[in-house]
Amino acid sequence: MDEALVALHFNSEIQKLDKLVSEWLGPDRVIQDGKTIFVKLQKIDGAIEFLLSIDVGEKFPLEPANYIFVNPTTKHDDDLAYWPTYNQDAFKSNENPRWICIAGTLAYKIHHADHQYNPKINTLNQTVFHIFREINGWKKNA
Repeated sequence: MDEALVALHFNSEIQKLDKLVSEWLGPDRVIQDGKTIFVKLQKIDGAIEFLLSIDVGEKFPLEPANYIFVNPTTKHDDDLAYWPTYNQDAFKSNENPRWICIAGTLAYKIHHADHQYNPKINTLNQTVFHIFREINGWKKNA
Protein backbone atom coordinates (compact mmCIF):
# COMPACT_ATOMS: atom_id res chain seq x y z
CA MET A 1 0.00 0.00 0.00
CA ASP A 2 1.26 3.50 -0.84
CA GLU A 3 2.96 5.16 2.19
CA ALA A 4 1.35 8.55 1.55
CA LEU A 5 -2.09 6.93 1.39
CA VAL A 6 -1.41 5.02 4.62
CA ALA A 7 -0.28 8.22 6.36
CA LEU A 8 -3.36 10.08 5.14
CA HIS A 9 -5.63 7.27 6.37
CA PHE A 10 -3.84 7.11 9.74
CA ASN A 11 -4.10 10.88 10.27
CA SER A 12 -7.76 10.85 9.29
CA GLU A 13 -8.47 8.02 11.75
CA ILE A 14 -6.75 9.94 14.57
CA GLN A 15 -8.72 13.12 13.81
CA LYS A 16 -12.01 11.20 13.84
CA LEU A 17 -11.05 9.41 17.05
CA ASP A 18 -10.05 12.66 18.76
CA LYS A 19 -13.35 14.29 17.75
CA LEU A 20 -15.42 11.36 18.96
CA VAL A 21 -13.61 10.92 22.30
CA SER A 22 -13.77 14.69 22.89
CA GLU A 23 -17.55 14.56 22.42
CA TRP A 24 -17.88 11.67 24.92
CA LEU A 25 -15.37 12.64 27.59
CA GLY A 26 -13.89 16.06 26.87
CA PRO A 27 -10.77 17.38 25.12
CA ASP A 28 -7.14 16.29 25.32
CA ARG A 29 -7.82 12.57 25.76
CA VAL A 30 -6.16 11.32 22.55
CA ILE A 31 -2.37 11.52 22.31
CA GLN A 32 -0.33 10.38 19.33
CA ASP A 33 3.25 9.17 19.78
CA GLY A 34 4.48 7.98 16.39
CA LYS A 35 2.45 4.92 15.40
CA THR A 36 1.03 4.55 18.91
CA ILE A 37 -2.12 6.31 20.04
CA PHE A 38 -3.00 6.67 23.71
CA VAL A 39 -6.63 7.23 24.67
CA LYS A 40 -7.74 8.17 28.18
CA LEU A 41 -11.01 6.32 28.76
CA GLN A 42 -13.04 6.45 31.92
CA LYS A 43 -16.15 5.03 33.40
CA ILE A 44 -19.04 7.44 32.92
CA ASP A 45 -19.29 7.91 36.69
CA GLY A 46 -15.66 9.11 36.61
CA ALA A 47 -14.59 6.64 39.29
CA ILE A 48 -11.96 4.85 37.21
CA GLU A 49 -9.80 5.94 34.29
CA PHE A 50 -7.84 3.66 31.98
CA LEU A 51 -5.14 4.44 29.43
CA LEU A 52 -5.67 2.51 26.22
CA SER A 53 -2.64 2.05 23.99
CA ILE A 54 -3.28 1.48 20.29
CA ASP A 55 -0.23 0.35 18.32
CA VAL A 56 -1.14 0.49 14.63
CA GLY A 57 1.99 -1.33 13.47
CA GLU A 58 3.45 -1.39 9.99
CA LYS A 59 0.57 -3.23 8.26
CA PHE A 60 -2.21 -0.82 9.31
CA PRO A 61 -4.86 -0.40 7.92
CA LEU A 62 -4.67 -3.79 6.20
CA GLU A 63 -4.17 -5.45 9.61
CA PRO A 64 -5.85 -4.37 12.85
CA ALA A 65 -4.04 -2.40 15.52
CA ASN A 66 -2.94 -3.93 18.81
CA TYR A 67 -4.97 -2.57 21.74
CA ILE A 68 -3.90 -2.95 25.38
CA PHE A 69 -4.32 -1.05 28.62
CA VAL A 70 -1.14 0.45 30.02
CA ASN A 71 0.25 2.10 33.11
CA PRO A 72 -0.19 5.88 32.58
CA THR A 73 3.30 6.55 33.97
CA THR A 74 5.35 3.96 32.11
CA LYS A 75 3.06 3.55 29.04
CA HIS A 76 3.63 -0.24 29.29
CA ASP A 77 1.42 -3.15 30.31
CA ASP A 78 3.36 -3.73 33.51
CA ASP A 79 0.60 -4.12 36.09
CA LEU A 80 -2.85 -5.70 36.25
CA ALA A 81 -4.00 -2.67 38.26
CA TYR A 82 -4.37 -0.68 35.03
CA TRP A 83 -6.76 -3.15 33.36
CA PRO A 84 -10.50 -3.54 33.75
CA THR A 85 -10.82 -6.84 35.62
CA TYR A 86 -14.62 -7.16 35.87
CA ASN A 87 -15.45 -8.23 32.31
CA GLN A 88 -13.34 -11.23 31.37
CA ASP A 89 -15.41 -11.78 28.22
CA ALA A 90 -13.95 -8.57 26.76
CA PHE A 91 -10.84 -7.92 28.85
CA LYS A 92 -8.64 -10.98 29.22
CA SER A 93 -6.69 -9.48 32.11
CA ASN A 94 -6.18 -12.86 33.80
CA GLU A 95 -4.31 -14.31 30.81
CA ASN A 96 -0.64 -13.96 29.94
CA PRO A 97 -0.22 -11.90 27.89
CA ARG A 98 -3.31 -9.84 28.66
CA TRP A 99 -5.48 -9.03 25.65
CA ILE A 100 -8.73 -7.40 24.56
CA CYS A 101 -11.30 -9.72 23.02
CA ILE A 102 -13.19 -7.22 20.89
CA ALA A 103 -13.55 -7.29 17.11
CA GLY A 104 -11.16 -4.86 15.46
CA THR A 105 -8.21 -5.68 17.69
CA LEU A 106 -5.19 -7.65 16.52
CA ALA A 107 -5.57 -10.03 19.48
CA TYR A 108 -9.17 -10.76 18.50
CA LYS A 109 -8.07 -11.61 14.96
CA ILE A 110 -5.33 -13.90 16.29
CA HIS A 111 -7.62 -15.71 18.75
CA HIS A 112 -10.60 -15.94 16.36
CA ALA A 113 -9.22 -17.23 13.06
CA ASP A 114 -12.72 -17.25 11.54
CA HIS A 115 -13.08 -13.48 12.06
CA GLN A 116 -12.78 -11.45 8.87
CA TYR A 117 -11.14 -8.13 9.72
CA ASN A 118 -12.57 -5.29 7.64
CA PRO A 119 -10.82 -1.91 8.07
CA LYS A 120 -13.92 -0.10 6.76
CA ILE A 121 -16.02 -1.59 9.58
CA ASN A 122 -13.41 -2.14 12.31
CA THR A 123 -12.17 1.44 12.37
CA LEU A 124 -10.25 2.90 15.30
CA ASN A 125 -13.43 4.79 16.27
CA GLN A 126 -15.61 1.71 16.17
CA THR A 127 -13.16 -0.41 18.15
CA VAL A 128 -12.52 2.25 20.80
CA PHE A 129 -16.29 2.79 21.13
CA HIS A 130 -16.79 -0.94 21.78
CA ILE A 131 -14.00 -0.91 24.39
CA PHE A 132 -15.54 2.18 26.02
CA ARG A 133 -18.95 0.49 26.01
CA GLU A 134 -17.51 -2.61 27.71
CA ILE A 135 -15.71 -0.50 30.34
CA ASN A 136 -19.08 1.01 31.22
CA GLY A 137 -20.98 -2.27 31.16
CA TRP A 138 -23.31 -1.25 28.34
CA LYS A 139 -25.03 -4.12 26.61
CA LYS A 140 -25.80 -4.16 22.89
CA ASN A 141 -29.57 -4.05 23.41
CA ALA A 142 -29.65 -2.04 26.60
